[in-house]
Amino acid sequence: MHEDRKLGPLTAQESGYIEKPMLVSVIIPTYNRAKTIERAVNSVLNQTWNQIELIVVDDGSTDQTVEVLKRYGNKIRLIRQQNGGPGAARNTGIKAATGDVISFLDEFYGGRG
Repeated sequence: MHEDRKLGPLTAQESGYIEKPMLVSVIIPTYNRAKTIERAVNSVLNQTWNQIELIVVDDGSTDQTVEVLKRYGNKIRLIRQQNGGPGAARNTGIKAATGDVISFLDEFYGGRG
């Protein structure tokens, strides 16, 4: 023990432990939301926390949703599946997530566009 050191917990620097920033997996399940998906994706990409893995699960859209999402290239991870409903899309996203924390941003699964 160092005599000149104050009693108390060690700082991260003193202990030699450097904490890794937490990776947040954000999952957006979507279905036929070509008119609104950009707003949802941009809201995640514009966050100040930069340790984000953005996974968008397209649940069998028949409109232009996938084409809109492809414009983001490698900024997002796009997963396409046959329509199984929002729960199935969320589960697909969970299986693909690699983050320390999982967060959902749900698009409305209604009949309106």
